[in-house]
Amino acid sequence: MKRKIPSLAHLPLRRLALLCCLSLSGGAETAFAQQAARSSQKPEQIVTFIAPPAFPASAPDVQRLIVEDSYFYQVRTFTPAVKVKPVTRAAASYGTPEDAAIARISALVAGDFAWFRSGWTQQAQIVLDEQDKLTNQTPEFWKNLWAKIFTGRQVELTHRIETGEYMLIAYRVLGAGKDGKDVELIDALKKVDGQWLGTQEISRDPVLNYWRTPETPIKRIIRMAPGVTVESAPRQ
Repeated sequence: MKRKIPSLAHLPLRRLALLCCLSLSGGAETAFAQQAARSSQKPEQIVTFIAPPAFPASAPDVQRLIVEDSYFYQVRTFTPAVKVKPVTRAAASYGTPEDAAIARISALVAGDFAWFRSGWTQQAQIVLDEQDKLTNQTPEFWKNLWAKIFTGRQVELTHRIETGEYMLIAYRVLGAGKDGKDVELIDALKKVDGQWLGTQEISRDPVLNYWRTPETPIKRIIRMAPGVTVESAPRQ
C-alpha cells in the first residue's frame, strides 16, 4: 500500500460510511457567533487566539494545507455469490477469511451473542464492550436486531477485498431491507495467531466504507484554526 503526499485534498473518511467534519467545540462556536453578532466585521474576519502574540504581529492569514493519501486494495467477486449455510459453533472455523465470515454470520443467525463477540480480536471486544456501555445496548438489544435482519433469510457472500493486512468479506441478506431490498453488509477481518477475527482497527477506514466507489474524492477537515468555522474556512 503506497502513500503519496503530492499536493493538496483533505482526506476522507465514515462504518457499517462517514464523512466527518471537525469544527469548533460547541462552547467556542457559540462565543464566536456572539462576538460576530456584536461586530460589523464579517465572521471570517474575526480572529480568536489560543494565546495572543507576545510581540507585534500581522493580522492572521488563514491558510489550508491539503494532504492526499492513496489506499490501494484489490477486489474479487464471488461468481456466483456464495450461499451461506449456517454452521454450529462447534463446527465453526476461522482458518480462512471466508470460513470466518460464515462462522460470524452463523452466530448472527443463531442469535448467539457470546459466540459472535468471541469472533473478534481481544482489542475489538474491549472497544465493543465500551461502546455498549456508553450507549446502554445490551445483548438482548443486539439479538433482537439480528433476528429482524437474519431470521428466515438467505445470506450470500459477494466480494473479497484485500487491503494491507486486512481482509474484507462483503455479503448481502436477501430481502432484509426496505421494500424487500437486499441489505449489504461487510466484515473487516485480521489474522491473529492463525485465525481470522473481526477487527475494529479500520472501522473508519476509507476502503471499508467506500470500496464500491474507487477514485471518488472523499474529504474531511482534520483541524480548524482558532476563530474559523467550516463555513468561513478557505475553499479550494
